Amino acid sequence: MRKSLWLITEILLFSALGSTPAHADGVVVLNGGGDVTAIDSITLNGSLYNVTFTSTIDNTFNAYAYDDPTLLAIVTAIDTSLMRKSLNDPTGIAYGVATAGSRALVAVGGGEGVGALPWVVSGITPIELFEWQGLVDATPQRDFWANFTPAVVATPEPATGPLTLTGLGVIAVLMWKRRQDALRQPQAT
Repeated sequence: MRKSLWLITEILLFSALGSTPAHADGVVVLNGGGDVTAIDSITLNGSLYNVTFTSTIDNTFNAYAYDDPTLLAIVTAIDTSLMRKSLNDPTGIAYGVATAGSRALVAVGGGEGVGALPWVVSGITPIELFEWQGLVDATPQRDFWANFTPAVVATPEPATGPLTLTGLGVIAVLMWKRRQDALRQPQAT
């Protein structure tokens, strides 16, 4: 019995190597022209969200002040996913996030050259919500609201193929061992 204990560690090793880990990556959704229409499963403020860029105002983060680190982290997270792509349209270069005090944090595509950030917070003073909504309405191909919805992340099942093969392998090895023990003849002394 002790001689076959090493099989247990091998079985566990093959099971671990054959099973797929659960993870979630942000997915950038593009339209036919290669412009970003949404970002799925982006991490914002420690939670996963889906982001869409539309003409509709969203109040998910309106409890935060204009210069709150959370809102600046949102721009950074979206910036990382956008990777210098335009929004919804080749001329789509700005999005807004509703903040506390009826204001909007606006990020614009900018920064040319090596090492420059493509999306930066626009201006030193915040823009009023109605002003940004007016710009969105006036230039729907250029300016958008960033809308956030909590992402539903399904936990993937472990890979059943490697687990099934491992189980069948264990059964085969046990049957082979039993057969060897049954066929073993006592040695003459």
